[in-house]
Amino acid sequence: MPDFKTEHAVNIPVPGSWEKEDRKKESQIGSGTYRVKILLPSSEKKTYGILFSNIITSADFFINGEKEYSFNSTSTGSAALPQKRGEHFFFFESEESTVDLVIHVSNQENPFFGGLTGTLKFGEYKTILKERNLSFFLQSFVIAVYSLHFLYVLVIYFAQKKTKT
Repeated sequence: MPDFKTEHAVNIPVPGSWEKEDRKKESQIGSGTYRVKILLPSSEKKTYGILFSNIITSADFFINGEKEYSFNSTSTGSAALPQKRGEHFFFFESEESTVDLVIHVSNQENPFFGGLTGTLKFGEYKTILKERNLSFFLQSFVIAVYSLHFLYVLVIYFAQKKTKT
């Protein structure tokens, strides 16, 4: 795990954007590190997952000191690189009774929002997959409903146009 500087550490409420914490800055470009210790119900080996969609630019996830997941580049000057957007999830195994989760977030692109702007979902892999699948199903359902409305409007438009001629 990289050695993060702590001399300027500030406790901030999560979830929330950095904009509320540093009023001297006009831009939210920068980076930050979040750390949380998660107490697990048992110390038997299980597969856990994390689901999130609210980190604006990039992040590295460390579980018990090991880098488990990364999306986009957290290095400075990475704004020109292609960016992944949307929902992300990953899985890891643990047989410990606690998980030390460290998230290094970098924002080199969006001048308005930075940091964890929403909640992360942590749980056993089956629960995370159910949550992800439910989200995907609901989005697909909404797209289908809007598509049917669009087709209905087209049918009415052409039916009215035909009756007027």
